[in-house]
Amino acid sequence: MTRMFRRIIRHEWRNLAADHTAWPVMALFALVIGYAFFNGRVWLKHQRQDIERMLQGEQKGLAELRGRVEADERKAAAEGKLGEYPRFGPRNPLYVSIPRDYNYAILPPTPLAPMAVGQSDLYPAYYKVTAGMKESFMTPRQTESPFKLLGGQFDLAFVILYLYPLLILALGFNLVASEKEEGTLAMLLANRVRLNQIVMGKVCVRALVIFFSAVVFSVIGLALSGTGLIAKEALMRLLLWVLAVTAYGAFWFALTIAVNALGRNAAANAIALAACWLAFAVMIPSAVNLAASAYYPIPSRVEFVNARRVEEREAMERGSQLLAKFVEDHPEFAPTDASLDTADFGMLRMARDEEVSRKLKPVLDRFNAQIARQGVFVSRLRYLSPALLMQEALYDVAGTGGARYQHFRAQVDAHYNAWKDFFAPRIFQKSPITLGDFDHFPRFKYQEELAGALIKRVVRPTLLLLTAAAMILLFGLRRYGVYPVVGQRKGKCRKGK
Repeated sequence: MTRMFRRIIRHEWRNLAADHTAWPVMALFALVIGYAFFNGRVWLKHQRQDIERMLQGEQKGLAELRGRVEADERKAAAEGKLGEYPRFGPRNPLYVSIPRDYNYAILPPTPLAPMAVGQSDLYPAYYKVTAGMKESFMTPRQTESPFKLLGGQFDLAFVILYLYPLLILALGFNLVASEKEEGTLAMLLANRVRLNQIVMGKVCVRALVIFFSAVVFSVIGLALSGTGLIAKEALMRLLLWVLAVTAYGAFWFALTIAVNALGRNAAANAIALAACWLAFAVMIPSAVNLAASAYYPIPSRVEFVNARRVEEREAMERGSQLLAKFVEDHPEFAPTDASLDTADFGMLRMARDEEVSRKLKPVLDRFNAQIARQGVFVSRLRYLSPALLMQEALYDVAGTGGARYQHFRAQVDAHYNAWKDFFAPRIFQKSPITLGDFDHFPRFKYQEELAGALIKRVVRPTLLLLTAAAMILLFGLRRYGVYPVVGQRKGKCRKGK
């Protein structure tokens, strides 16, 4: 760093410190971040309370079920019926396989969850898993595109996506326009200093203040939210958050440099930058969302409900046929005595559920296909807007994006299969539930995705933003070579070289 550049930075810092509008704006920025963290913390508190309530209910439910099984065993032993298969009651495997509150699959929040509610208000954070139809508890309920940008809660991600660029534009729309109009810019250039150095010195001071404020306020808010920052996962996610926020800010600062380099007055610069913010942060994301919903509309949930009712009614009428087909398709569940009890409700329930799921699969496939097409559509067009790129990155870092949710659903699906496979043989082989089975019940434990997958998803859009910022910055710096140093009314134009 040259001596002249250091002098420019010191001079600009004094000017910024003496500015009567810059510091109130920064104070307002801090208050907005604090309010966003408060909203995120309230949301996280409710989510944690729900999770704690479910975990307590799960333990209580298992304890009560164990007590009922133990009492039923003592009663059956006293009556000499301990070896008989109970058609009803707590020792019946079907009764246990359709739990009321003792088999939850829960997606735990990440340490950075209060920073971005993301899509967690659209997707459930838990499922009550049963051995019945998977569609009964995992059916998607959203009726709109999950990539909506303008909805959701007021959280830190909202502040970063919308207000953070506005702060940058407010402090950067008038880098040298006022000096040019007042005639002082030509005097500054007479001191053997390049116009590029003046602009970059001004931008460096502003960037340092804004980046420092965004990062420090975020860390303070996260620390006060009580999520903890010591864990390795929390530090990694926080570093990715800082990287993404810095790249996003670099893009908007590069844009201010390029717009200022066009040589317009301060008012024209402000209008141009406001138009860029409106286009990149509001209009393009809204247009992409509307286009995704229009080109790939999601089928009505009413269609699924009606189809399910019809298939369930038909399956009940064909009970014995479905039962024979089920055993044919699943010989591992066949009774040991090679006989079928067509009056056994558990067997009929398993066969009916599988047939209804098979008939409903085309309806659900259409739904999932439309969701997937929307995702691909938005993913391809997200490069048109830095806000769309940054939204996905911030949601991924906070653990509230679609990718982590799909990772969770895959584990729920695996847990459902394990739970069903545990009870189905006992239903068909007429094996009663014993106290010893409780230690072998499949339990759900969420496995976090690999750090490499998260880093890859976040670093890619971050690098794209940095590349775009570098290209815009290069354009702006080249334009400063022909920048009109003085206003047209004050004299002839002089190049800024």
